[in-house]
Amino acid sequence: MMGTASPLNRLWVDNPAKYVAPHGAVFFPNFDNLQGKTQVSRRLVDGQSTAVIVTLGQSNSANYLGYGETPYVASPLVHNFNYLNGGMYLAADPLLGCPGEYGNYGARLGDLLISRGRFQRVIIAPIAINASLAEHWKDGGIFNQNLRVVLRRLLAAGLTPTFICYQQGESDNRIGTSSASITASLRSMVTTIRAEGVNAPVFIALTALWPGYSNDAQIRAGQAAAVDHSLGIYQGPDTDTLDAATYRTGGVHFNAAGAQAFADLTEQVLAAYLAG
Repeated sequence: MMGTASPLNRLWVDNPAKYVAPHGAVFFPNFDNLQGKTQVSRRLVDGQSTAVIVTLGQSNSANYLGYGETPYVASPLVHNFNYLNGGMYLAADPLLGCPGEYGNYGARLGDLLISRGRFQRVIIAPIAINASLAEHWKDGGIFNQNLRVVLRRLLAAGLTPTFICYQQGESDNRIGTSSASITASLRSMVTTIRAEGVNAPVFIALTALWPGYSNDAQIRAGQAAAVDHSLGIYQGPDTDTLDAATYRTGGVHFNAAGAQAFADLTEQVLAAYLAG
């Protein structure tokens, strides 16, 4: 899958083996190790309320949470759609589709949505890539094609996205991206989603916190300005409220408690949307 180069299926540009971040760090863009993963049916069950959630952004939406802590295993009705091969798996950290080998808030979010009676089954389709920038997800950005692929593969499997959850901003804080650029990139990303025939609401988290960098206000302003209910764009959780002392390791990445709190904040946002 990683080597295919068709317009529909190409997952990454030029070299699918690595991603060199703006500050020089090198990352692998996808987690596709199926060892220990349990495959399940993709088929929707009549009468079973199901949420299909695409999660994207950077490392706090990828598998970089809870380093050194016990991996999270979701309940049996929380599933992980692996857009790299179109397969469906029981959701357990690390989730398929993202880089990193640790924890992810997505499986926890699924459990909360089920335990609180919002849905009976939750499918998480994660595509976040650590250290990515907002401009990477816009039309023409280096990861925009990944977004197109996950949407097309979900739709081809008969799975229409219910929610799109975007959480990113730390790297833009670090390089000082302007508010206007953030807003334009996010609006362009949503245009891509609509062009693929997906009308699901898109939730943009307020996220900027990176200790030692002070561009928080302009990043958050750009994210807030992207919100437009007429375009199906809504404010997501404010993850900057999760302080470093309690919820983070090394000041940026969430620990297990932070991953759970992130999931809880997101569930509250989605529940409020469902309640109208």
